[in-house]
Amino acid sequence: MLNVVGRTLAQSVRPFDLVARWGGDEFVCVFEHVDLERLRVLADRCAALVRESRLPSGHSGISASITVGGTCVAEGDTPQSILERADRNLYGAKQGGRGWACVS
Repeated sequence: MLNVVGRTLAQSVRPFDLVARWGGDEFVCVFEHVDLERLRVLADRCAALVRESRLPSGHSGISASITVGGTCVAEGDTPQSILERADRNLYGAKQGGRGWACVS
């Protein structure tokens, strides 16, 4: 299933964006040249495409969902502050249940 999710994410972004497995069942996507509204659209799109993907098994296959925590880089950010903010947003999205996206 991780391969299905990874392929779905990789195929849903622009050629110069980055999708990588972060660890366990977590992935990181790095989008260049996006504002907050575009990030929200991309996060929702990725979540929707993963929901629609299937791992072949039986009649309907096995489905997956992702929860997205995203953030835009702000002036003065460090790699650590970016990851911490994205992680807080991920936690916030998980509070709403699986399959949600939260960006800031």
